[in-house]
Amino acid sequence: MGQNSAKPIVIEFNGIPGSGKTTTMYEVKKMLREMKIKEIPSPKVGSGQMDKASHTGFKSLLFSKELRKMYILFLKAFLLVRPLTKERWGFMNLTYGYWYRAKKMEMLNRQGICIWDQGIIQGFISMAYQGKITNETKYYKYIGRLMDDLGCVICINCNIDVETAMKRMTTRKLSGGRLYHIKTDRELREALMTQKEQFEMLRKISVKNSLDIDMADDIGQNAKKIIKFCV
Repeated sequence: MGQNSAKPIVIEFNGIPGSGKTTTMYEVKKMLREMKIKEIPSPKVGSGQMDKASHTGFKSLLFSKELRKMYILFLKAFLLVRPLTKERWGFMNLTYGYWYRAKKMEMLNRQGICIWDQGIIQGFISMAYQGKITNETKYYKYIGRLMDDLGCVICINCNIDVETAMKRMTTRKLSGGRLYHIKTDRELREALMTQKEQFEMLRKISVKNSLDIDMADDIGQNAKKIIKFCV
């Protein structure tokens, strides 16, 4: 794709908690700085942005036929996950916020690379977490259409076995993530296995422009592999 491309490159990391997404992302960012490759600032994401993303979504319905069509796909995906909750609505709009930012950068022909350790694929996994997808074929089909519309997004699939992820989560003693509230090893293992299966299915059906990374490998080597593939 090249750093002198007229279009932006969005590198989006996805994987189960404890896979090492954030650590690898920072290594990639460090190498890009050393290579003097321009980086587009990554958007700040938090619960406070859900309302802003929702406002952006509704605003796009009024001013753009293309964005209206894509926002409707997000709504269709949202309606396929039960139960319908305010939290899922927030995740849907937050995920749309990522998609909208990538689309806007693409439309404006922004030059450079933008790196997300959370993004569209991670957002759809969060939306379906602890819920039931009533029609998985349609759900993944909608996501595939949304991803196909973004030629600038490259998904970095961070693969790791569940046991290693569990050890990392226990060592870090982090809080605030989707799974960090779980108290027992059995429940955590089951939750990670479920998410791992969801990621594998979503990637297989919905994501074409992607790179698989074995997160058990050396971080530096993985970062070089990512940069070589994307730049």
